[in-house]
Amino acid sequence: MPAWFCAEFGHAPSREDAAQWLDAAVAVLSYRLVYGVNDQRVALGSVPAPGPSRHPFEEYWRLRSAVNGLD
Repeated sequence: MPAWFCAEFGHAPSREDAAQWLDAAVAVLSYRLVYGVNDQRVALGSVPAPGPSRHPFEEYWRLRSAVNGLD
């Protein structure tokens, strides 16, 4: 597993949180691919600057909230 994945998600979800954990992991991986995040330590990379297209900024914070909810 990449370091960013283990740092954010650990090695495996608890049984009762498996679906939520998997949804968040897939969403973060998709975000990394779509927005070209290549940070090896931080799952979502740095916070994108709000600009004309607010989607990356809003998606970053939506995912940050989802991942924080796994704790």
